[in-house]
Amino acid sequence: MSGRPETIASRETKRGLEILCVKESNWSFWILYCPPRSYSYEVSVKKALDFIKKCKLPKEKNEQAMARTLEVFRNYVRLNRHRKTEKGEQMSECKREQKDSKVETKKYELTGETKNGLRRIRALRDFGAVKRGDLGGWVESENNLSHEGDAWISDDAQVFDDASVSGNARVFGEALVYDDAKVFGNARVFGNAVVSSNAKVFGNAQVFGNAWIDDNAQIFDNAQVSDNAGVGDDAQIAGNAWIAGDAMITDNAQILGHARISGSAQVYGSAQVYDDALIFDDAEVNGNAQVYGNAKVFGHARISGNAIVSGNAWVFDRALVSGDAQVYGGARVGGNTRVSGNTQVPGESEQSAIDKEDALKKR
Repeated sequence: MSGRPETIASRETKRGLEILCVKESNWSFWILYCPPRSYSYEVSVKKALDFIKKCKLPKEKNEQAMARTLEVFRNYVRLNRHRKTEKGEQMSECKREQKDSKVETKKYELTGETKNGLRRIRALRDFGAVKRGDLGGWVESENNLSHEGDAWISDDAQVFDDASVSGNARVFGEALVYDDAKVFGNARVFGNAVVSSNAKVFGNAQVFGNAWIDDNAQIFDNAQVSDNAGVGDDAQIAGNAWIAGDAMITDNAQILGHARISGSAQVYGSAQVYDDALIFDDAEVNGNAQVYGNAKVFGHARISGNAIVSGNAWVFDRALVSGDAQVYGGARVGGNTRVSGNTQVPGESEQSAIDKEDALKKR
């Protein structure tokens, strides 16, 4: 190292800033100082200068070392400020880009047109069958209609409160969806239908006409609820089931398969109707009763308790099947007949004063 002048250098490491003093040839050691990143600028400078003092350099060299150390720290701080500024600008630009990207991905906006405290929506881009610029229905906020998927609210339909429409669902006509109701998947709610409370309509389900769905009811798969029918409480309509007319399904009742409930029929309690069963006219099915297969319950008939009506059986007129009774096969139970307890009515048994031909005419 003979003839090499003294230098003081610095470098950044994972540990922080290192201050390096290199001595002339007649000095035999190096001085290394690394202030922790947790130190403030003032503390780091003070500790670096104190460290140099402890080295007991000649006065001239000591002053040079201190001056150079101060210069190194100033440059270090200046460089870091520049880096922070650049990083801040990059982050700001990134946030702006993200914001712009978010704006670009929005599929609709709220217009200034209002109705009952709701605002009409307008499409910002093409999606599904919707074209940019198309006016939609009414929402309370952007929480009511997702910006993802092809979900859309159109015509005079209204969605408000905490209700939401998402996926590829459509709400149109003069339909109302409110409270905490959810419409999603490929579901359709239209006409004058109303979906409220915590009700859910999803899958390929359709609710239309003047139908209403409320509380925790769920309509899904390919199920349909139409006309003036109502589904409430925790009832479930699924499969290809169809609820029509003035029928009412409540409590924990389940209508599944290809079952049809129509007229002024009611199914409630924990009753189940499934397969190709039909319940119509003013018939009622309640309790834990089950009606399935190709069975039919109509007229003013009542099925209750744990009763089962299955196969090709018919229960009609004012007949009552209750308890643990079973009516199955091709049995016909009509008139004012009462079947209860553990009674089983199979096959072609005739329990009515009305024959099959008259029953068919009432169907």
